[in-house]
Order: sequence, then structure tokens, then C-alpha cells
Amino acid sequence: MDDELAALGRFSSEMELMLRSLRARPPGGAGVLATMPTMPIDWPTLLAVAQRNGVLAPLHGGLAGEAGVPQDVTRRLEKHVEANAARNRHLLAELSSLLDVLERRGVDVIPFRSSAVASPLAEIVDLDLLVRRRDVGAAARVLLELRFEPEVPLGTAEAASVLRTGFARKFVGPQRVVVSLQWAVAPAAERMGSRLERLLAMRTTVSMGERTVSSLAPPAMLHLLCLRGTLNRWHRLTWVRDVAGLLARMTAEEEELAWAQARATGSARAVGLG
Repeated sequence: MDDELAALGRFSSEMELMLRSLRARPPGGAGVLATMPTMPIDWPTLLAVAQRNGVLAPLHGGLAGEAGVPQDVTRRLEKHVEANAARNRHLLAELSSLLDVLERRGVDVIPFRSSAVASPLAEIVDLDLLVRRRDVGAAARVLLELRFEPEVPLGTAEAASVLRTGFARKFVGPQRVVVSLQWAVAPAAERMGSRLERLLAMRTTVSMGERTVSSLAPPAMLHLLCLRGTLNRWHRLTWVRDVAGLLARMTAEEEELAWAQARATGSARAVGLG
């Protein structure tokens, strides 16, 4: 694999080091820097690229113990991991409280990538809640009661139009926590036949911190991750890591079910790209 990476000459030394650092290192294996071709590393560029791809925290783990990493880079990564872990603890508490209220109101939602929120290494931007179109109004009312404000205020007619033709609305909480209500994948995916409501019917339960919550079943999760990545041109490496991590946990039967679903909805190419 190292030779294959080296053969991909289009990668800069910073991108190549980032990719190598994010791969699982075999026990007793050589350090990441020891496997690198002799090329200078622009460390500020490496950190900027990792941040843009949402993988600064995992990069810290991949470079841990490497003698050739400058001390200021190590300190910055350590500070980022600490801050990211603190943010995720806050997001986890906010999400747990929100789910309690929604459950009491009888609003059925599924937190997307719920187990990631509980991980100190996951870099979470928004709290994504998957919801059926018919429940969007009830979920929005709960958010408003909890002092969340629409990121884009809409009148009644505008909100109805967005619900009919759009796929998500964002709400910003008192502590700048952003919750995204999502009732469709995207118009392009809907036209292909990949409807979120079909995926929501395929569910399981997972651990999220100290509680158990509903989650998409692995085939549905894979389908949605690949659709999102393809529609957004896979411009963030963290999305690729999400797919790789999910595939590592899936059974052969689950993978086949995901492929069957993709073929049935005309989205096999999107899933294949993932």
C-alpha cells in the first residue's frame, strides 16, 4: 500500500502524510514518518488541509509518538483534541436533552451519526436530525420552544414551500448549537428514487454515551453516507472515513442489502463511488 500511495504522484507530501497517518498502523509497525519518501513537510499546510477535511483530531492519533513532528505542531493538535472532546461532550448533552423532549412530544426523529457525537475524535459541525416530512412542523415547534431560532426566518408560505421542495432547515440554539432538521436527501437524489423516508424505515438501536437511541440500520446508513458524499463531490476526507469505518463493521449480508437497495433506487453509482 505504501508503494501504491507513493505511485500517486499527484499527492503533495502533506496530503500523503495525512493519508498515511489516518490508516491503521499494525502493532510494532514503523512510524508514519519513517515510511514517507524523503520530502519536506510544510506543517502549517498539513494542519490546514486536515482541518478543512475534518480530520485534525484523528491526525493527532496517527502522529502520536512520532519523533519528527515539531513540538508546536504536537501542542496545537493536543489543544485541538481537548477542545474537540469538550465540544462533543456539550453536543452530546444538548442532543440527549433534545431527544428527551422530542420523545415526550411523540416526535419520531433519528439522530444521524449519533454514535459519532459521543466520540472525542469525531469532528461534528451540526446535529443532524432525520425526520419524516409530516413531522417537520412538530419538530420545529419543539426547537422554537427551546429557544432555537431558524437560521433563515421564513413566513408560513415560504416554510410550506421549503418543506415541499427542499430537504432541510437549520436552527441555532442559545449556545450556538446548530440543529439541522432533514426530511429528504436532496432533490437530485429524490428524483433518482432515493427517498429518506424509505431509509428511515430501516432502523436499529445504537449506544450514544450512556443511552440507547434509534439509528439507521447499516445498509441504510451506508446508502445515505454515499449519497451525501457523491452529491457533495466527496470534498471532505472525514466522509470517506465514515464510510470506511461503517464498512469495517458491516456483515456481507448487510453489504448485499445495501447494494440491492442502491440498484433498486438507481443510485448504485453513488454507492459504488463511496
